[in-house]
Amino acid sequence: MNFIHPTPIQAATIPVALMGRDVSGCAATGTGKTAAYMLPILERLMYRPLGDTAVTRVLVLVPTRELGVQVYQVTRQLAQFTNVEAGLAVGGLDLKAQVTGIPCHCHSVLYESRFINKYYSCSNEQ
Repeated sequence: MNFIHPTPIQAATIPVALMGRDVSGCAATGTGKTAAYMLPILERLMYRPLGDTAVTRVLVLVPTRELGVQVYQVTRQLAQFTNVEAGLAVGGLDLKAQVTGIPCHCHSVLYESRFINKYYSCSNEQ
């Protein structure tokens, strides 16, 4: 991913998020916003107490399917050398396959915001 120095949005948000505080930021496309919030999330998920049962602990809502796929791909890249698993549920793809494809022990799940009710009603049918 070629990180050398944090971008301004990353430098402003990562230290605050690592302290467990909420962050809100606005930056242009391509400035590393996804890494700015996902790196602190991954840090917390990686250093949970040993023996803790893995359960979904993070829910990321995005407004569009395309952004959901993009955030999911970046999250997988950031988490590739960890034991953290991510899942993706968005509209326009096979709902049943997504429900069965996201394990119950998945640490973080990314949802397209308009799709979340449909996903949960389908997952409760199983």
